[in-house]
Amino acid sequence: MTINYNADAMSGKWDQLLPLLLRLENTVFTAVFSGPMFWLVNGFHWFCIGVDRYQVWHDDDQVDDGTPFVDMFFNIRFAEAHGYLFDKGFVDWKAATVGLSLTVFFLVFYNNNTYVRFFQLYGHTVGLGGGIMEWTSIVKSNCIDDKSAQWNAVRFMLAAMHVLYYQLHTEEAGIPEARWQLIQERHLLAAEEVKTLKAFAGPKWFLTIYWALEEAKGQLKVLESEKDPPRGSPTMSPRSREAKADASLAPAIRQGLLVQQLREAAFGFRGHCGQIVSMLKQPVPFPYFHLLNVMLFINLSFISYAIVGLAFWPFTVVIMGLASSILIGMRSLAVQLSDPFGNDEVDFEVEEFLTSAYANAVAHLKAPCHQPCLRKLPGGLTSPLYGPGEQPDQDGEPDENPASVDEKPGGADEMAERLLPHASRLPPPTLPTKERSLESVWSSMGLVGKDDASKGGSSDLL
Repeated sequence: MTINYNADAMSGKWDQLLPLLLRLENTVFTAVFSGPMFWLVNGFHWFCIGVDRYQVWHDDDQVDDGTPFVDMFFNIRFAEAHGYLFDKGFVDWKAATVGLSLTVFFLVFYNNNTYVRFFQLYGHTVGLGGGIMEWTSIVKSNCIDDKSAQWNAVRFMLAAMHVLYYQLHTEEAGIPEARWQLIQERHLLAAEEVKTLKAFAGPKWFLTIYWALEEAKGQLKVLESEKDPPRGSPTMSPRSREAKADASLAPAIRQGLLVQQLREAAFGFRGHCGQIVSMLKQPVPFPYFHLLNVMLFINLSFISYAIVGLAFWPFTVVIMGLASSILIGMRSLAVQLSDPFGNDEVDFEVEEFLTSAYANAVAHLKAPCHQPCLRKLPGGLTSPLYGPGEQPDQDGEPDENPASVDEKPGGADEMAERLLPHASRLPPPTLPTKERSLESVWSSMGLVGKDDASKGGSSDLL
């Protein structure tokens, strides 16, 4: 389950730091203390301490004052005076910790892979909810405007999400009957549809996606058949018949585009489902996981054996417990992250995902449809795209006779000087008249000479 917390407040304030360090609930240490490896390595450490104390108590050369057996354990002065504390016949501390660095590397690498995998699965899980919203929006915008029809097109996608989550860890045994009953109570599948899914040998969630796509396509066909223009009569002219044929192609093209959009949404949803199933079936390779556990157990056993001679036994017990809980906790955390669809502390709240997707779809279908505003802005709104004096009237239409440039302050001359301060004033062009020929116009513009103009010499320009 997801635990909401304020990391800054819990780690940055004195009154919350100690409760954070001592907290056991909703942490990985519950899995550490409930597992066998922690108790095996720490039990072995206790056994080594007992052997050490037993040797001290039975050594007549060292113990000649009748010290009781209890003092062998709890009297540190006695242990220091006799200089035992595993100082002979035991593995050196450096030799015992040779493989510890390699084990830590394996742990960090394993944790990194599972952490990346965890958020990839989270992305696909969130993608399913987004796919439901996208599908619902397309259905509401394009399918039959009827509550029953829209729910028929959406409920199969919601059912696919339910079926996927409920069969992740029960593929061999099948979805429990209580889960099927819950799906029916939410009005996602009928009894006959549930019966068909139970008998289906393939991915049940994919079959429901196919049902949703077929339902939406069927509704589009009904809508387009209602809008189909009447066919031309046999006596109609060829040109009119061709125009009717072109008009009949428009609904078919529109339907094809909508079907393509629905297909992309459905197959995108299928992609998220397939990724979740495939990633759960392919965890970190088992040889790596097996080697990691063997290395962890052997190194912790060596440490529990060699640490006895380094300090008085109460201190070694605390150190061994902390070291083993941290290393085993890293391994346990990686195992929980590798499969977040369960009941561990870091697992996803599957029912919350399902409830959220269901509620969002129902709320979207219940919401009133938006009426396009087109050229008319709602009351109190203005468009920043209009300039001064160009605001539309109350009917949403711009002013048909806006103020001319000459009527504005400054006139056209002032505007020209402001926009083109360095431009020279050009003389007005000479336009041809009835009395003047085209050659005389070219001559007046300096394009040809007088002699050329008289000869009709305009060939140089061609």
